[in-house]
Amino acid sequence: MISGYFNNDTLLDFAVVSSNTSNQSVAVFLGATGGNLTIPPVYYSTRPSVSSRSICAADVDRDGHVDLVVANYDLNTLSIFKGDGRGVFQTTANTVTLGSAQGPNSIVTADFNDDNIPDLAVSFQTSQSVMMLLGNGGGSFTSKSIVPTNAISSSSPRYLYAADLNHDGRPDTTLGDFGANRVGIFLTQCLATTTSMTTGSVRQLAFEPMVSYTTTVFLGPNAATVGDFNSDSYLDIVTANYDNSSVGVLLGTGNGTFQTQRIFSVGNNVQPMAITVADFNNDGRLDTVVANYRGSNIAVLLGNGNGTLQAQNNMSTGANSKPNAVAVGDFNNDNLLDIAVANYGTNKVGVFLGNGNGNFQIQDTYSTGSSSRPYAVAIGDFSYDNQLDLATANYGTNKIGIFLGIRNGTFQAQTTFLVGNKPSWISVADFNDDSYLDIAVLNSGDNNVGIFLGNGNGVFGTQATFSVGNSTWNYFFAVADLDSDGHLDIVVPNAIEGTISILLGYGDGTFQLQQKFSTGANSEPYGLAVGNFNNDNWLDIAVTNYGTNEVGILLRTW
Repeated sequence: MISGYFNNDTLLDFAVVSSNTSNQSVAVFLGATGGNLTIPPVYYSTRPSVSSRSICAADVDRDGHVDLVVANYDLNTLSIFKGDGRGVFQTTANTVTLGSAQGPNSIVTADFNDDNIPDLAVSFQTSQSVMMLLGNGGGSFTSKSIVPTNAISSSSPRYLYAADLNHDGRPDTTLGDFGANRVGIFLTQCLATTTSMTTGSVRQLAFEPMVSYTTTVFLGPNAATVGDFNSDSYLDIVTANYDNSSVGVLLGTGNGTFQTQRIFSVGNNVQPMAITVADFNNDGRLDTVVANYRGSNIAVLLGNGNGTLQAQNNMSTGANSKPNAVAVGDFNNDNLLDIAVANYGTNKVGVFLGNGNGNFQIQDTYSTGSSSRPYAVAIGDFSYDNQLDLATANYGTNKIGIFLGIRNGTFQAQTTFLVGNKPSWISVADFNDDSYLDIAVLNSGDNNVGIFLGNGNGVFGTQATFSVGNSTWNYFFAVADLDSDGHLDIVVPNAIEGTISILLGYGDGTFQLQQKFSTGANSEPYGLAVGNFNNDNWLDIAVTNYGTNEVGILLRTW
């Protein structure tokens, strides 16, 4: 039963949903003077449903009149009866389908995303979850998140209520869980955040179905990054194409779509493994650098500012060095960008000091240890001496190496920290919001991400690990605030599974359990990049699907 002012006469009215299979309907009782109700009520059929369970009232189409919304348990739908402001409702309801969730049992309305449009929260008894549907203002809704309630197997979510429980100005949701004998509290935060009934904050992201851009057969996109290469203020995507030894540029249109990829050679059968972007010649235009694994060199391609790249400038990293990753920073404090390279084949990290015109000095190298096989390199000031340091993921010895920088662009011998099995990527960021840089490392042999919290003196705490799946061939990850809560998150491509895993951070160095999103059958995602591709202030994801020779775009919707 629900109450409201259906005919705008200041007398309270009531609507009751019947679950009697012989008379499946909504009964509307209009208020009368003296605290009475009009008898008999007016009935509105919810057929073909034979098990309507719950009802709420809100002006879902923004016409100034109260409407009724009914949850149909058996059909996994909602029925919307639009009101005319006189206490009369449409006799034929509009239907909202609820996707894969099963058994809508209770429904409640509130403005959960602060847009002055009524939204809905629905509990699902069969699929043990709660769904958030954001109103579009015309009587339609967009499914934005599904939060599981099945941490206890006997969960049977029944009754939902909405109220501002923590006095932050946002409506929260309480759930009566009949099967588990508990009450769940879902605290609404920045559009996508709720609170789990058993494990603390649980945030759910959602993306539109992936849109793919073909990169031509046998191109083999292996890695990606983003930047504005044609100076139109829209993000573009650049890929390292392993199979045909090229860089691909997909120019963005600003609405989440991209032009056909343009191809630029990085050498003959050199197999680029990694890519990054920066302005190496100080002309205000983005350039690219790739690590050519088979070519044992790096290639710098200067940008023209119109979406095209100049011919590659290849620089040797040493015979059989097999460079696997590159990173960019100013190591000698001359305000000119330098390049660091993880040389997998020679157990060294290489440093190319920049001249500021797109050219670089001959590589200096530093040992990462016998049989260490450095797979990746990252940059940060770990000791807070205003000098950039290096961190390497030493795949062969299951360690990370820290090289503290000296002001002239040289580095001390590495200090190592034991990690998990086969560390394949490394990144530097502040994961616990203490203003000290931390390290994240991808332990591909253990299928987890390890976090080392920094102390600000070049020393790090004990590794904490967070799973990203099983047997997934994960060799890369990206760091970004994907859910816009001010805390950094991690996204990992899982090549064997054809998925990406997202670990949403709590801001204390810990992360939620992974959320997985498909990249398609046989996609083999090896790399990805994060950026706001459609200018909606939410970060999206571009995935290099090596197996299907495509770049897949996942636009965030929640």
